[in-house]
Amino acid sequence: LVKRFVADYRDDHKVIVIYYSPDAEGLTYPVDLFTNIAAFMNYEHLGVSDSDFQIPYSEIRRMLRFHVEQSNEKHPCVTFPRRRRRSLDAEDYPINRWAMEDIENLYVYFLSNIRFLEMKLDIQSGLFFTNRMANILLDFQRVGKWVGTLHLAISLLRQRNVCVFQETVDTNQQHESTINFRVQCGKIEELYDYYLIPMENIIRIALDNPRKYLMEDWCASLDKSEIEATLANLYQSYLKMERPALAPTPIKLTPQVIS
Repeated sequence: LVKRFVADYRDDHKVIVIYYSPDAEGLTYPVDLFTNIAAFMNYEHLGVSDSDFQIPYSEIRRMLRFHVEQSNEKHPCVTFPRRRRRSLDAEDYPINRWAMEDIENLYVYFLSNIRFLEMKLDIQSGLFFTNRMANILLDFQRVGKWVGTLHLAISLLRQRNVCVFQETVDTNQQHESTINFRVQCGKIEELYDYYLIPMENIIRIALDNPRKYLMEDWCASLDKSEIEATLANLYQSYLKMERPALAPTPIKLTPQVIS
């Protein structure tokens, strides 16, 4: 598909529609597709949005300008917007979506480089920007269909010379989402399947120091017992969730400390 795109590309086309499947292919495929296109076309910069309109278009354009100004062409660079308010669609959700995002982000830190924890990166806004060097490094051949941006972050944060940038953005009120709880459980399943870290371990680490590992927008006003109850509900809901197709069956392991 990428080679077909390159062959058919015309500079004067302002909008190009790519239709790649009649089926839902997950979150990884489009990220893989567009980073590959950027690498093949030798683009200096790439911006990808999941188009759920949580981040206004004016903020996306501003973020692109910020990324281009900060980027260093000699190093892989990635820019994540930091939502001033994580405006998430939580209607009919069995768990706290803000907490779920934090747990997924902890997987990224522990599987890449824990030093980025200090930045409290907002990895899952649905928007990211990369440069040419970053796109060349990315490989999605051996990851699951749901981990998309999480795998992108893990891959790039592992690079010793990576440049990571973050800029605060305003958000729209979100009334619908491209993500549901079943998909989020699929991400956790694949993170376990490919990296062998059970969710229970990540939750134990989060509870060891909630103020350090979790974002303040949902837990600042809660005491530790309330945070623990929120994460316990999240974990139990995850265990009861019917698994997405092609996701591995969860395996119960004795929790181990990750150093």
